Amino acid sequence: MINKLVETKRGNSITNGILYLLLSELLDIPVKAINIPRQFVLAYIKPYYDENPEKLSPMQRIEFFIDPTSGQVFTHKDVESYFKRISVPPVASYFKPLSHYRIIQTALEEFSKCFDDERNAYKQKELLDLAKLLNE
Repeated sequence: MINKLVETKRGNSITNGILYLLLSELLDIPVKAINIPRQFVLAYIKPYYDENPEKLSPMQRIEFFIDPTSGQVFTHKDVESYFKRISVPPVASYFKPLSHYRIIQTALEEFSKCFDDERNAYKQKELLDLAKLLNE
């Protein structure tokens, strides 16, 4: 999927986000994927200037948010408005960085939705089974 993204210069939020994450990691930029409901969003994590970064909540550690599809930057106020619009209370776990395993799992789960017809049901099942293996 990443090769198609680079070749066609088009992708969805997850593949674009993975490319952002790879480039950010190579450049030592503290960008991480977070678990906002119904969205794949990246967050710029503040560099640690404080002796005790554990005192900060996951939300306080985020400087700003990035939409990987458009590259648009969002503020905390924008994200709070989004939570109000979808009627979901913001919980600290939504703002914790996702592991690489969880990101791949999300990509596999989303990719499996492309095979929802009877003819390709086995492909969907294989992708979901593969995603479940990452839990173990």
